[in-house]
Amino acid sequence: MSINNRKILICSMGIPRSGKTIWVKEIHEKYGIPVVCPDDIRLALHGKVFDVSKEKIVWEITRTMVKCLFMQGYIRVLFDATNYHRGARKTPKKWAKEIGCDIVFYDIKTPKDVCIQRCKDGDRKDLIPIVERMFCGYHPLDEDETAFTEADLL
Repeated sequence: MSINNRKILICSMGIPRSGKTIWVKEIHEKYGIPVVCPDDIRLALHGKVFDVSKEKIVWEITRTMVKCLFMQGYIRVLFDATNYHRGARKTPKKWAKEIGCDIVFYDIKTPKDVCIQRCKDGDRKDLIPIVERMFCGYHPLDEDETAFTEADLL
């Protein structure tokens, strides 16, 4: 699959502390693809990592930012979120359909024990139960979902 001339939403996929944001930053720096990250929106909006009462607006802002970047003429946008189960992937798939772009997922398959150790090392022990829960609820890509490889950008 060559995506050189097609609009595409490139989504990270993996549990917390798997290395999604590091991968997204590497792709952004190498190719200049803009990034939309709900975690950054949360911090900018209310200064917290998570506030359940604000999630609806966080996701509306996220959708709007993705849409605006494509409207501005970008042909690729990076979406940095867990997307770790089928239900979570429905949201960016819906956006892609609304925008009229393709969607691909880059699955960061980091072992659970590595993610947990990174939580401990980064003084984010509060994430350990979330890592445990998300690891148990992980769904690999379905047959109708496309996996992204960096070779697609060349």
